[in-house]
Amino acid sequence: MPSTAGALTWKAVGRLVDGGTAVQVTTTDSGAIGLMWMDPSKLSFRYIPGYQFPEKSPRMAQDKQPATWLPGLTAAFNGAFHLHDNAGGYYYDGTIVRPLRAGLASIVTGLDGSMHVVVWADYMTPQPGTLAIRQNLPPLVSSGVSQATPHDGNAKWGLANDGLPHANRSALGETADGALVFAYGHEVTADAIASAMVQAGVQTAVTLDMNKSWPTGYFYDAPSTITSAPSSSVPKPLGHRIQAGIQRDPSTYFAPFKKDFFVAIARDFAAQTPLVSPTPSLP
Repeated sequence: MPSTAGALTWKAVGRLVDGGTAVQVTTTDSGAIGLMWMDPSKLSFRYIPGYQFPEKSPRMAQDKQPATWLPGLTAAFNGAFHLHDNAGGYYYDGTIVRPLRAGLASIVTGLDGSMHVVVWADYMTPQPGTLAIRQNLPPLVSSGVSQATPHDGNAKWGLANDGLPHANRSALGETADGALVFAYGHEVTADAIASAMVQAGVQTAVTLDMNKSWPTGYFYDAPSTITSAPSSSVPKPLGHRIQAGIQRDPSTYFAPFKKDFFVAIARDFAAQTPLVSPTPSLP
């Protein structure tokens, strides 16, 4: 369970994985910010490019097949900015779509379902077995310390709502023990969402998408029709928003989406549909 259980009141939610809790949620800032803690020992994480963004991204066959993630879907959340916003580099399935830049917060996902949030360094290169590296601005949290302040300019963490400081924001962080924490904030500042991540025990965090309907964040119950569904259909889990202000429906990622997103899949289901990359060697 979350290592910050004494500081925040977490609630176990969603499907059980291996008989235990895989996802817990809580709120801060009088409910304006929802936090979702995810257990990497029970979950397999996957990055799925959108069919429109990131621009010119490769897509594997599995990215077009919801049946490869829906049966075991446990949590899901949005990706990052457009590449033309120049917020960072992007690597996917053996292709460097946009050069990776040192000093930027980066989400690294593996073909084995691993996920880490790191600060990219000059000496780092994509390693064999890496599926995706998505960069987005400098770290929002670094070494457990917020890098945002109430005095930041309106464009430092992404220009929101034509320059307003408050916006719907999202971020992803990693704790010292390797757990992942996703945050959605409804009409909040970057400073507020960074502070919430620190409160949750996050050591490194990356800013994700923002503005109105793009930020999302859901957890899911196991499909109730999994044994009775026709063989031609894919059982769909029941989804829940982690914060009431999220505009899009929890079914948003039941199909390929125009923007990139992340899914957390129960490891026993993920093992049934392992990712196979058609490009085993790195460029």
